[in-house]
Amino acid sequence: MSSYVAATASFKSALSELGEDPLSANYDSMVVGDDVQACEDELARDKAQIPGITTRNNYGKPYSAIASAVTNHLPQIS
Repeated sequence: MSSYVAATASFKSALSELGEDPLSANYDSMVVGDDVQACEDELARDKAQIPGITTRNNYGKPYSAIASAVTNHLPQIS
């Protein structure tokens, strides 16, 4: 569960940083993908089947990639 919580926290962090630090928002967006993968690995390791989390992980990967691509094109604030 720690990786799932971390993925959620990274998304929230990226959202809060959008207006002030697009580079950090971009980084946090990319970290979500790593957190989602870690969550999937934990579920597999523990042989846990939690459909709600699996579904959210399936959404988390593409949302991470989309958020990363979008935030990568935001102008940097100086």
